Amino acid sequence: AQAQLLAKHLNVLSIVHLACPDKKRMFEPLRKRALKENRIDDAKEEVIRQRWAVYEAETYPVLEFYPSTIISEVNAMGSPARVLQHILEVVVPVQESHFRTP
Repeated sequence: AQAQLLAKHLNVLSIVHLACPDKKRMFEPLRKRALKENRIDDAKEEVIRQRWAVYEAETYPVLEFYPSTIISEVNAMGSPARVLQHILEVVVPVQESHFRTP
């Protein structure tokens, strides 16, 4: 519903979908962060899996709203700098093609 409302006001040129193909590898940093922040219940695998299921249930309908031709999947596992590099590989060409200055 939010994507439909935004469509009236925005021309979405590109979507970067940060994905994690290896869930087990992703769950470990989430668990460590929860423990570091003293959120013991959030460190349980079943809690993390449930939150991930909610994330997917809410994210995928938004992705399905847009044409697949404007969606780029970027692997979110890696150093922050490496992930940013991959995001910029998607975003920079879009920006340059749509926002050229004379």
